Amino acid sequence: MKILFISDFFPDPNIPGGASTRVYYIMRELVRNHSVDLLSTRWPGIQIDLEKIKDICNNAYFYEFSNKQPAKKLNGKFIERFRELGHILFESTYMVQSTLRHWNSFQSKLNEIDLSKYDLIQIEDSYIAYRLFKTKKKFKNMPVVIDLHNVNSLIEKRNFQHTKGWRWRFYVWTEWKKMLNYESRIFNTFDLNLTCSDEDRRIAKSMVSKARFEVIPNGVDVEYFKPNGKFETNALVFLGSDWTPNVDGLLYFYKEIWPEIKKSVPDVKLYIVGNFSKNESIKALAGNDIILTGYVKDVREWVNKGAVSIVPLRLGGGTRLKVVEAMALGKAIVSTSIGIEGIDVLNGKDVILADEPHSFAESVIKLLNNEKECIRLGNNARRLAEEKYDWKIIVDKLSNVYEELLNGKKK
Repeated sequence: MKILFISDFFPDPNIPGGASTRVYYIMRELVRNHSVDLLSTRWPGIQIDLEKIKDICNNAYFYEFSNKQPAKKLNGKFIERFRELGHILFESTYMVQSTLRHWNSFQSKLNEIDLSKYDLIQIEDSYIAYRLFKTKKKFKNMPVVIDLHNVNSLIEKRNFQHTKGWRWRFYVWTEWKKMLNYESRIFNTFDLNLTCSDEDRRIAKSMVSKARFEVIPNGVDVEYFKPNGKFETNALVFLGSDWTPNVDGLLYFYKEIWPEIKKSVPDVKLYIVGNFSKNESIKALAGNDIILTGYVKDVREWVNKGAVSIVPLRLGGGTRLKVVEAMALGKAIVSTSIGIEGIDVLNGKDVILADEPHSFAESVIKLLNNEKECIRLGNNARRLAEEKYDWKIIVDKLSNVYEELLNGKKK
């Protein structure tokens, strides 16, 4: 099978953000049995190891990254509000609008590629799927698949639920409704929508009942992420980078959960593993007991320090690679229901779920005081990662989904 992947971010597990990791591993497994090509761009400031391309595809094509033009400085709140109103009334949702500047370079490169040689095209995430409307009309018998790293309208809905202030609530509400309308059109236009979880599939299906969806969960390289059996007794670890759900989750944890843990376990430490160098709110948390590592190429050493991995998320969607990576590393995990969403765990067996600040703090404290329980949970989490979330198992399922799709097109 000949497959073209289209992505606005370069597939590389060392680039911050789960999307690059997901695409990398899916392509790496597919290329073992299929011919896989890539059309992508290279973001400035992010180092890319072009040698890795040989591991994931046969050919790679790049369109130019178009820098965002700084907004003209306008004097007065009235003019700023007028510009804001213009976006609300006349522009696409911000997620889509921010990708339009790449349109010309993307289309130019796409036109250079002989698309007729492919059996299937997969585009990464809904917010750039509009780029293939014309292609879909031209190649009616070629399946086009969209990999939904998140149901973005669900993200906007949750943002709205946690936004304060009437003006921002109105702005985020319009973003939610725009994305809802946009994604409904996307889901109906293309042949198959992949979701990372059953919950995302259920929500997307409720928007467009006739569209086809399949669940392809996030996974982990269980050979790379292995437990070392060692951890610091009173250490917590949070894995993630500067993304709104992570920022919200960390600030929520620090304000509403951390004080109770600190009172009960005075020498507790928290390692925040990931790049928050441009976020002043998170940088302000750093101290003797809260350590910000910044970007690290290999997270295993830092995650292994933690007796407990925390996932105090309230926003976002999809499934979190940070969770399956912590599972593979044999970590005891305390998470909110949203943080663990889409991962088939049993509360009390594989992880501990806690949605209220007190119950979250209490769960962490009990684990810090019970090393055997940390080890038990970690062993169960590791076993689950091996049985259900190994990328090899996941991509085998994806290959079968592709075959079914192609056979359906031939009928």
